[in-house]
Amino acid sequence: MQRIRGTEVRDIASTEAGIEEAKRFLPPFLNDDEKQQVIDLLLGRGSSPMTENHLRYFIQGIIKG
Repeated sequence: MQRIRGTEVRDIASTEAGIEEAKRFLPPFLNDDEKQQVIDLLLGRGSSPMTENHLRYFIQGIIKG
């Protein structure tokens, strides 16, 4: 298991080519659509930008079900 901050993922995913690379750092139980949704939220493409804490709680919620 590796720890990586949302800021690092945002930096990697700041280009279209880096998006696939950034998806490597997301939990493996997420499907590609879910990973893309997380990337979109991190990059502020959603209705509101997601902070690192929001992302942490979002992923914890997915894990806990």
